[in-house]
Amino acid sequence: MQVLMLLLASAGTCLGLLVATAADTSPARPDSPSLLPTHRRQKRDWIWNQMHIDEEKNTSLPHYVGKIKSSVNHKNTKYVLRGDSVGKVFRVREDTGDVYAFERLDREKIPEYHLTALVVDKNTNKNLESPSSFTIKVHDVNDNWPVFTHRLFNASVPEMSAVGTSVIRVTAVDADDPTVADHASVMYQILKGEEYFAIDGSGLIFTTTKTLDREVQAKYEIVVEARDAQGLRGESGTATVLITLQDINDNFPIFTQPKYTFAVPEDIRVGSSLGSLFVEDPDEPQNRMTKYSIVQGEYRDTFTIETDPNHNEGIIKPMKVCRHAAMTSDVGFGAPRIPRTHPGATTRSEAIKGVHSGSAQS
Repeated sequence: MQVLMLLLASAGTCLGLLVATAADTSPARPDSPSLLPTHRRQKRDWIWNQMHIDEEKNTSLPHYVGKIKSSVNHKNTKYVLRGDSVGKVFRVREDTGDVYAFERLDREKIPEYHLTALVVDKNTNKNLESPSSFTIKVHDVNDNWPVFTHRLFNASVPEMSAVGTSVIRVTAVDADDPTVADHASVMYQILKGEEYFAIDGSGLIFTTTKTLDREVQAKYEIVVEARDAQGLRGESGTATVLITLQDINDNFPIFTQPKYTFAVPEDIRVGSSLGSLFVEDPDEPQNRMTKYSIVQGEYRDTFTIETDPNHNEGIIKPMKVCRHAAMTSDVGFGAPRIPRTHPGATTRSEAIKGVHSGSAQS
């Protein structure tokens, strides 16, 4: 039976001594010649397969990692490491098996190293043990702060949206190990704009007021923060979110004048333009198409008002031949746009209404 021991230590503190045994199976019986080897050597298994070291240690180099040790009782025993990082990053003391790191390690670059340990005769370099593979794992420290996937986010939401309306989800990532002490957990908060918006634990931004009026303020710039380690001694990152309010049809058109006066030429043709009415509407163009109508007056069946789709003005047109030699139609909602009169002309007043085309506010 062979005994193998491994002493593990971290930062100068002994973590424990592991002991294992290895022995051959029952020898083959003489009547089984196929199982009789010409030479049988006892197998001495390594009793370890993993070491650990903290990343970014601020103590002087080299840093002690651990010890490899075999129970082979040989005065010429020599410990050897094999692997891509051997020599530059890790080295072993040939006589003791102590493993050291000669560089400060960054888990976010390389989280673990795979090496092979050998016990050889220092004179002949022949193996005294079978090679054993093992891993050096780099322990995470909270040395990274959350970083947003974008420094600037753009979003939009309809004005006058209900409280709790979702706007955008922002994301921050932390390169630290998510399995260690909440190093990679992210907490969000709003640093600027919290009177209008809030953010939940998943990074979802939503409205906190129903009075966001595009005609009062069309854009909001808010600043969000992502912090790790549950906000305790953790690092943080920030990003800006530009939120644009989408217009809805929430404003009435208002005539620019309380009265309009138009002279009706004697020879005006049916369907030709007599004049225009103008309104003001703070909504965006797609929400301000006005529908005009004559709602009161003697000449409701004589004139009509059509909407100019390019300028949103109301164009007054005769629907039939006017019988007067000269005629003035004095229409409510407007001061005289063309202040012109005709001797002996008759005057009539027509009440006009302008509403959004298809609007519920008619």
